[in-house]
Amino acid sequence: STDNNIVVSAPTGAGKTTIFEMAMAKLFQENMSSSSSSTNIISPCQKILYMAPSKALCEERFQDWSLRLTNMHLGIKCSLVTGD
Repeated sequence: STDNNIVVSAPTGAGKTTIFEMAMAKLFQENMSSSSSSTNIISPCQKILYMAPSKALCEERFQDWSLRLTNMHLGIKCSLVTGD
């Protein structure tokens, strides 16, 4: 149980994205439990960065997370930035 930053380097299919999603869930849970308001809105000051080696993978994750996070009504905005 730490808040230290990490870099995960592992082969394809090893679960790197799952680790990232668990970290997102931890951040959301901590942010909501420390919030003084009664709403379940995540602070806009919080940022999470996901980097992948291909634009296609980034677009796939962006579409998936945008849909799932919008449906959770937490006030979370997903953005996609590529080098193209």
